Amino acid sequence: MSQNLSRGSDTLVSYHRKTALIKHEVEKLHDEIRHERDLFISGPTVVFRRRNAPGWPVEYVSDNVQFELGYDPEQFIQKIITYSSIVAPEFIDQLDLELARLVKSEMLGIAHKPYQVITGTGQRRWIRDYTAVITDDNGQTRFHSYINDITTLKEAQQELQEAHDQLQTVLNTIADPTLVIDVKNYQLTLYNRAASDAYIGINSSAAFRTCHEMTHRSRHPCTAETAACPIRTILATGKPMTVLHRHINKHTDAIYVEVRATPITNKQGQITQIIESHRDITTHVNNENKLRTLATTDHLTQTNNRHSFDRQLENLIQSVNDGSGGIGIIMIDIDHFKRVNDDHGHHSGDGVLREVASVLGDHIRHSDTLSRWGGEEFVVIAVDVGKQEIQHIAEQLRSSIEEHTFDVAGHITISCGATLLRSDDTYASLISRVDDALYEAKESGRNCVRFTLDNPPEESLF
Repeated sequence: MSQNLSRGSDTLVSYHRKTALIKHEVEKLHDEIRHERDLFISGPTVVFRRRNAPGWPVEYVSDNVQFELGYDPEQFIQKIITYSSIVAPEFIDQLDLELARLVKSEMLGIAHKPYQVITGTGQRRWIRDYTAVITDDNGQTRFHSYINDITTLKEAQQELQEAHDQLQTVLNTIADPTLVIDVKNYQLTLYNRAASDAYIGINSSAAFRTCHEMTHRSRHPCTAETAACPIRTILATGKPMTVLHRHINKHTDAIYVEVRATPITNKQGQITQIIESHRDITTHVNNENKLRTLATTDHLTQTNNRHSFDRQLENLIQSVNDGSGGIGIIMIDIDHFKRVNDDHGHHSGDGVLREVASVLGDHIRHSDTLSRWGGEEFVVIAVDVGKQEIQHIAEQLRSSIEEHTFDVAGHITISCGATLLRSDDTYASLISRVDDALYEAKESGRNCVRFTLDNPPEESLF
């Protein structure tokens, strides 16, 4: 029996110990809850519980409402003031509409658009309000709102917006399209009216988020294959740059633009944005291209001229000396061309020259070039060829002219001399050799092709 009493006593002691331990843990938990509640109440978030009724009567408000908004909590509890009475009048309709939508929807809560309240001292403060809706068993709806004063944030945003507007005004005074671009994601931070007019159009609803979408109609930034990307270049060098770009304007026409880009840094000296100004130089570029074309093109036949041929051949001779090869030359002469001029006049002779150039141009490869050597002579430079290939090309050209019916002259023929560029060639030796091949073709009765790789006698070089 004594053993049973001892066991019962031990069990009772163990029970009391466990009970005391549980009680201690519960009290500890309560202390933590009270501590967290005190922190919450003394923090910046003000809690309201209000009924879904006219004026939104307040059933509960946290004590920190006095510090945050300047109201005694009892004023709300005793219905001296309601929640709607502290909301700035111009925001009542907004708040009412948002709460009505919340009640009708199945959402648990809503983040209201920022609105203003009037404090106990008559000041206006901007509020961020998250409201949860709770419906009890009786179908009564209540709103639990958690509000924070964001006036300082709104004032900072307002200052930022004012600075933004001022910068926009300054940008709009610049005649050239000007963009401000975030270097992290190529996003357009700002662009002026000139940029909108150039790339979007005043009446267009198009919206571009990045610089390459606006100026290139591309989803991807510029690459080295197209034109140097100002952002990448500036991030690599840290210096301003100027580059020629090909852009697409609001009419989807290609334009040439001189892009001047300058980095913008933060207080730490890090590049965060760049500002680009775009000057349309399409007319200038087109004029340069026209002048370049005039300088390298034969006016009558629209083939490359002698100057262009000479420069290309000199470069090819240098490339062969550097170890590459496979370059062929074909010299072409129109047979009995003097008869065309004598029988039909020089004007018709010019027409025949143009027609010959057109036929030859249609029958050379894309990699080959046709030039007018002078008078009734033409010359073809063919790349990646050997003896058989250059002779085959020359024969194709000869037969294409023979088979063609000319508007005035009817049928005419050509003679062709062909050779390959040798590693020991100079300009003079190559031209002399192909000229000898052409002479041999004419001496062989014309309308034929002759090929040679033999060097001409030294006295024939010029």
